[in-house]
Amino acid sequence: MKNSVYLPLVGLILVGLAVSGCATLDKNECQNADWESIGYEDGARGYAASRIGNHRSACAKHGITPDLALYTKGRDKGLGQFCRANIGYRTGASGRTYHNVCPAGTEQEFLAGYQYGQHVYKTNYRIRSLKSEISKQEKLLDETVVSLEDAEAELIRSGVNRTRRAYLLDEVKMLAQKKRDHETAIADAYHHLDRATDRLDRLRANNPYQ
Repeated sequence: MKNSVYLPLVGLILVGLAVSGCATLDKNECQNADWESIGYEDGARGYAASRIGNHRSACAKHGITPDLALYTKGRDKGLGQFCRANIGYRTGASGRTYHNVCPAGTEQEFLAGYQYGQHVYKTNYRIRSLKSEISKQEKLLDETVVSLEDAEAELIRSGVNRTRRAYLLDEVKMLAQKKRDHETAIADAYHHLDRATDRLDRLRANNPYQ
């Protein structure tokens, strides 16, 4: 099989990593399977060697057995496309799992990109989490401010009996403290968000794998 058959498949590398776990081949695909090409696609997508077990299960229903030799030959060639630093970076940056498929000769290169990508992914995740926390705390702060204003307004209203006034005094103190706590949480989250954003900017600016 010529390399020209393989090269158009490189664009599928990252797409396929997200679709593992479903039925791999239908009846028509099993009957017309080019096992070397299928192996190449699986290798280029970073699937483990056990992936052929999924194909075997899918095709067994139709009385067809995969050609292991051809599949393995194709997968080895596909891994040559997958096991590169830039693909490692994209795999790590998207949060996908590496299944320890790269041969010893190329794994170090792949892992260098993958680990850098993981730093980007984790920093992005941190930024999203902090933004979510800020949104949550701002909502709680707004609710607390409304409750505090209501309690303060009732406290100074005429005709409020002594028992109710004592309760309101405690309520105002409690709500005022909650307000300060939410404000502190928001300030802290913004501080950490600034640091995480700066880190992400540095990672992107110094990224050697794009």
